[in-house]
Amino acid sequence: MLFMLKADDQIIGVASLTHSDIYPKEKTSKITSVGTFTNPSVEKIISLNPTLVILSSYSLNLKQKLDNFGIKTMVLKAQHLNDVKDNIKILAKITQKEKEGEKILKNFEDGLKNLEKHPLNKSAIYFYSTNPLMAFSDNSLIADILKLIGIKNLSPKSNIARPIISEEYILKQNPDLFIFGINATDKNLLDSNSLLKNTKAVKKIKSTLIKIHIYCYA
Repeated sequence: MLFMLKADDQIIGVASLTHSDIYPKEKTSKITSVGTFTNPSVEKIISLNPTLVILSSYSLNLKQKLDNFGIKTMVLKAQHLNDVKDNIKILAKITQKEKEGEKILKNFEDGLKNLEKHPLNKSAIYFYSTNPLMAFSDNSLIADILKLIGIKNLSPKSNIARPIISEEYILKQNPDLFIFGINATDKNLLDSNSLLKNTKAVKKIKSTLIKIHIYCYA
């Protein structure tokens, strides 16, 4: 978002991801690293003397440590599509890029409307993990995205973002598709969970076992 706002000159440090590069790679790779996304270095952050550190739900334990050094922090969540919209507005205001923010927000909303025009009319279980079986709940950003493109998320409603589910539950829901996140794999899935062979996702077309990576980092 900061790069889209043309505020990248205000970024002095970035945490790296273990599963992928951060877009745009050719630029983010040149920014000083402060460690990994889930385990950043407090010492490195302090040495950069930032005026603000933006945290996520994965780095809340970092807040108190930085508070002790008088470093201002802010938590940006992205649990729903509306959170993403709010984050655009917040970052635009912080970086004094309100006009750019308005354009990005409009493009974002227009893009969402275009996606709604061609619904897939399918149902799915979106796996966060396959060992144990964990799915993105129906109260999540993933669920918002699936709904937008016409895929009904059959994962249970839960206050837990990634609840553990059983193969019996999946068979009862009988989804059209299995979708795998970056922490999930279809390798040996059916060998370990034989009941899943009786779902539409497997019986109709074996190729409905698809791998999708969706990144919605602020």
